[in-house]
Amino acid sequence: MNRQQRRLQNKSARKSKSFLTVPAPIATLIDRAEQLQSIGQYQEAAACFENALAQSPNEPLVLYNYGVMLSKIGYIDQSKHYLKSALKVAPLFNEASYALMDIYTQSGQFELAIELGKEVLSKNSADTKALRALCISYSQLNQYQNTIEYGSLYRKIVDNDEEINVLISGALTHVGEFQKSIDILKIICNKNKKRFDMFSPLIELLLNFKQYNDAIFYLNILMADSSYIMTSQDYANLAGSYYSINEINNAKIYIEKSLKIDPNNLYSLETSIKILCEIGQYSEAESLLERYRKINPNAFLVESYNAFFALAKGDLLSVEQIANKIIELNSDSYVGYSFL
Repeated sequence: MNRQQRRLQNKSARKSKSFLTVPAPIATLIDRAEQLQSIGQYQEAAACFENALAQSPNEPLVLYNYGVMLSKIGYIDQSKHYLKSALKVAPLFNEASYALMDIYTQSGQFELAIELGKEVLSKNSADTKALRALCISYSQLNQYQNTIEYGSLYRKIVDNDEEINVLISGALTHVGEFQKSIDILKIICNKNKKRFDMFSPLIELLLNFKQYNDAIFYLNILMADSSYIMTSQDYANLAGSYYSINEINNAKIYIEKSLKIDPNNLYSLETSIKILCEIGQYSEAESLLERYRKINPNAFLVESYNAFFALAKGDLLSVEQIANKIIELNSDSYVGYSFL
């Protein structure tokens, strides 16, 4: 939890408890129970809470604090009981709602977390704890539009919550809002260059949408980090990106690095074949294509390049035969028809 979240939570906690007052003897027992918890003496703390409840059975602060302690030590069902009891006698006691929402989300009871979150929002539409719980719960239920809706409302108040940004980005990708997903992933990666797990989906999206310069930028961040181990595919992505912006020499450098790690990296082989064809080294390209064929014999690419090689040699009969084979493999592709 970052500083902004803690500040908002503490402010909310003060506001939600401000209307609650307890008799001095009960307050003393609550304080004593908290001290005992801090040194791990939970049985003794429970005895303090039981003593307080014997004196004041419906005291919401006692019910709340007892419920929170029980949750910490794994007594989830008992914790729910006391938190619900606190809310029954003090419906505006938001801290009890937050604690109960946390239990629901942690135990996979997302529908209950959503129900309670919406109840809290009905009293305060800008309640960050409720908005956050709703975003998380809807994400777990794969309800992407709702994830985006509540996550976006939360981000208007707390824009640097990494976990929520990740959930929103994933939801945006699922509903086809790819550029918005890219924008959020960039925010995450720019703020925390150690989130290597977020670089991978970002780079994949950038490549899919031909944003090659940006892909190169983020791949270079990874490469510059000594704690990150570049993979064959990372180098292949760099090679493909450089090839796509016509920086052939750089593409060659990273193809070599990629194939050194994994000689069978198909993307690097494909990029290498394209480069060799462009510079007229057809025999070398054919040799590399044969290597590609052994790894992926039914690849659409293999036949496409076979047609290209045959055309370069003036073997029009082979071009026609290969083009028809390409059409059989993929009748929706223009490639086979273009050779005919």
